[in-house]
Amino acid sequence: MLTLHWAAKQLASPSAAMVSITNLVISNAEGVELTGGGASHTIQITVGKPGDLNGDNQFTIGDLAIAARAYGKTSEDPDWSQYRRADVNHDGKVLIEDLVIIARAIFDRDATAPNKPVWTSEKRLTVTNVTYSGMTLTWSGAVDSSGVTGFKVYQEGREIGSVTDSVYAISGLAANRVYTFKVEAGNASGLWSTDGPSVTVTTTTANLPLDLNGDNKISVSELAIIASAYSRTSNDPEWAKYVRADVNHDGKVDIEDCAVIAGLLLR
Repeated sequence: MLTLHWAAKQLASPSAAMVSITNLVISNAEGVELTGGGASHTIQITVGKPGDLNGDNQFTIGDLAIAARAYGKTSEDPDWSQYRRADVNHDGKVLIEDLVIIARAIFDRDATAPNKPVWTSEKRLTVTNVTYSGMTLTWSGAVDSSGVTGFKVYQEGREIGSVTDSVYAISGLAANRVYTFKVEAGNASGLWSTDGPSVTVTTTTANLPLDLNGDNKISVSELAIIASAYSRTSNDPEWAKYVRADVNHDGKVDIEDCAVIAGLLLR
């Protein structure tokens, strides 16, 4: 049997090549020459990283496990074809040298792999301009080796927006309610932090001028109050009891006051 060994050039994608032998002349130790017929064989050339034994395009403990299973095997073994891929240095045997190559590849991967942004011990999420329906969030303390490229803002654990600056305006909240917000930082590799700062804050009481019953909202209850005071005027001795229903401040409770409240309800 004639065994041939060769190395393929580096390729960007899988390929195939045909190896042909013609004019074959073989000589033995006595100098007797024999002439063989021609032959050809198609070789499939795969693309991969040396040491990436499971073909997942990365170096992991899984590759080490494959090499460990083949440890001690050599090209003389009848089942060598099952273990040849673990012969990373192509010396015809699977020994400690092959495991070292894979281990170094794993170490190099971990040393150069991009990391997610982190927050320093000085991280801070500050709340300003708190009203009954909104507020402003500002933050600091995020760092990344390649630079922070953006931030995600969360309300009660749900993402509500993303920005590139360290400020975000919140709106559409309910009055006199407790909310929790959190911010996470991201980088150009698409990795996001998980230890961002959070804050819990309570919105203010609405103090709406037309909130006649003080429940921090405009509802049919305001219409009911106006209806109970309908046709009362500032000349009535009990005006102090009904003056809050005079929402347009014209000294009487009439259809115009109802229209003001109805207009707010229809918005």
